[in-house]
Amino acid sequence: MSVGPMMLEIQNLHVFYGKAESLHGVSLNVEAGKIIAIIGPVGAGKSTLFDAIFGLNTWTGSITFEGTDLSKRTSANIVKMGISYAPERGNLFTQMNVRDNLLTGAYTAHQQVARNLEVVYELFPILKERESQEVSTQSGGERQMVSLGRALMTNPRLLLVDEPTIGLSPKVSLDIAAALTRLNREFGLTIVIAEQNANFTLSLAEQIVLMEAGNVIRTGTQEEMRQEHVIRESYFGGME
Repeated sequence: MSVGPMMLEIQNLHVFYGKAESLHGVSLNVEAGKIIAIIGPVGAGKSTLFDAIFGLNTWTGSITFEGTDLSKRTSANIVKMGISYAPERGNLFTQMNVRDNLLTGAYTAHQQVARNLEVVYELFPILKERESQEVSTQSGGERQMVSLGRALMTNPRLLLVDEPTIGLSPKVSLDIAAALTRLNREFGLTIVIAEQNANFTLSLAEQIVLMEAGNVIRTGTQEEMRQEHVIRESYFGGME
């Protein structure tokens, strides 16, 4: 199998909160144009890894994006470089309406606001219908769509998506999966998804990274991961 250029390269990453170490020498690569899933239980270190990429915690090791070292970069600068982060939907401005929440993500892409809004509303038509609705009155699924939409307003090349299906119904989860697939296939967006719900990633990710207790335990394709009995039973519900 041919391998394309690496967009994101992480080597020997250690993350610290005070003196406590949360990630222990994590290494992984993200190929441009791919969808990668990072799976694992609560406390595995998935969100901590995303925070490190986005400059939100203290770390040692190496993180490079398209060959550029991220160690001295602020989060705002990282966004300008082309990385966007859609954390769990609790980060929204709940007293603001949908449109204003989306526009808070447009500060690095002023010239593309109208175009990017059009893309978001095409992906999530319900947000167009309810663009004047206060986010505090929305369902969990709609809030997740707003979170993803706001991340897309920065015009990213790499999208980090943290726990996109937590608390959502299977139907809404399928809608989120369809939107992420379109972003990858039609817009060429490279996507890294952190998920407890490994089954959500089966139709999406070309590569799966299993994390436990701050370590990368295993990396492989869907088929490679499902062929391992323990992983299949623990993370894919014993599916054949």
